[in-house]
Amino acid sequence: MNTKKSQKPAVSKSSPDDAQRVELEMEIARLKHDLQHFHQLYDYAPIGCLSVGVDGCIAASNLTGANILGIDRERAIGRNFADFVKADDLLVFHDFLDMVSRLGGAPPCEICFSAGEGDPVFATLTGVKFPNEDVCHVTATDITKLHHSRNELKGMRDDLESKVQKRTGKLRSLARELTLAEERERRRIAGLLHDNLQQLLVAVLLNIGATKAKNYSRGVLEELESIERMTKECVGVTRSLAAELSPSVLHQCGLAAGFDWLRDWFNEKYGFDIEVWADESLMPDDDVSITLFQCAREILFNSVKHSGVKSARLMMFCDNDAFVNISIKDEGKGFDATALCLQDVWKDGFGLFSVRERVELLGGVMLVESAPGQGACFTLRFPAKAINCCGSCNHAKTCEKASCRKRVSNEPHDEVAVARAPMQIPLRTTDGLPRFRVVLADDHSMVRQGLVRVFLDEADFEIVGEAVDGKEALELARALEPDIIVMDLQMPVMSGLEATRVIRKELPGVQVIGLSIETNKESRRSLLRAGALDLLHKGCSAEDLIQRVRAHLMAKA
Repeated sequence: MNTKKSQKPAVSKSSPDDAQRVELEMEIARLKHDLQHFHQLYDYAPIGCLSVGVDGCIAASNLTGANILGIDRERAIGRNFADFVKADDLLVFHDFLDMVSRLGGAPPCEICFSAGEGDPVFATLTGVKFPNEDVCHVTATDITKLHHSRNELKGMRDDLESKVQKRTGKLRSLARELTLAEERERRRIAGLLHDNLQQLLVAVLLNIGATKAKNYSRGVLEELESIERMTKECVGVTRSLAAELSPSVLHQCGLAAGFDWLRDWFNEKYGFDIEVWADESLMPDDDVSITLFQCAREILFNSVKHSGVKSARLMMFCDNDAFVNISIKDEGKGFDATALCLQDVWKDGFGLFSVRERVELLGGVMLVESAPGQGACFTLRFPAKAINCCGSCNHAKTCEKASCRKRVSNEPHDEVAVARAPMQIPLRTTDGLPRFRVVLADDHSMVRQGLVRVFLDEADFEIVGEAVDGKEALELARALEPDIIVMDLQMPVMSGLEATRVIRKELPGVQVIGLSIETNKESRRSLLRAGALDLLHKGCSAEDLIQRVRAHLMAKA
């Protein structure tokens, strides 16, 4: 009997090497998976990653980097990185790459790439170079949309600034027009006072003087003298009011004379002494002179109120850079000029803020120099062309040349000596008595009538003509060659000042005596320089008028 033995299945035994091999294969599979994952992250990362050799050629790039350059990755490898950079940015790019290569890093920079046939691409580059490596690792972040947005924002900002500048220009123009309108209204009101009320009062005074000469009883004469005194007071009040509204000397004689008037006015009103140095050849336009005059007056008011001293110096000159400078300086308390300029202190003192705005409207600047306890200096500085100055701007700050004469309140002034050298006056004799031929020139008929009454009562005067303006006075002078013309300064068509200048030049034998409500030093000086004998106040009595005219004529004869 055959017996069979039961057989057991064979059991394989694994060696340790086999287990390690399996584990290693699994690790390799994981690494391959991770490597593939990292390759995908590298290729599709939101920023471009490029490796650049020392020769500047691209050694490696992800897909994003190639897209930024506008080329396939395979075609990008081996190309010079600089070939893709716009010409305008090449210098910045080479500096960036050189710094990364030498120092291992560089600050980010913005570069524009040509991007093939497509639109330019703007990118921010960063770079790093590790030790013992021959390549630089560069990242490129596409900022094209950001760049366009910034350009749009810049365009909007520029457009807004342009609109703001236009609007500011309009506001400044309106502000200047408002300032000029205010001054014109002041001048208009002052003109109404001068041309109407003051002339009526002068006519009253002349008629009172003519009436007093009729030898009435003592009681009547006392009443007339009382009325005359009150009328003179009215003339003084209206003259002061008109001068404060708009000083006529500013319009007749120029800005330098206006500053002289300010000196006298501040001295009389506040006991404040102002030393004035002014170049008389600087003659800005009338509107500009008004603005500069107002600015100087406002700064002087500031000195009166806050400086704690009783004097200041005002200078007007043109420097070697063809800039007109108006400087006002005091040695008072001073203040913190930096705080005044940088903080809202300007607005606390509207006067100084207004001055700065007005100066800037004229294309100038206001410079402020001051410190506590060291006084203050305000300088208004303008290009001479900007304010249409017709003076010569070729001398320096010293103001010691002939054209820049020192003006001080105690300046001696020989009124008669200033007039031109006189000619002998031929005396006209009638019945053995000297008789002077007179032309009366005034644009107000009532004043002329009063003057006629005054001169008709005098045996040694003969009225040969009457003129209503300077031009007519000139024509009468040429036709009649009178001994003297009694002439108002402020007349239409041609002013009395200009008429005097022409008459004395053409007809040196014809003498001129001026009449005006304003008889300040500047008006008197201007008229005497034109060749007149004297400037008399319209508010003087008839007796004084006749005596002054007669005395001048006899002295010349």
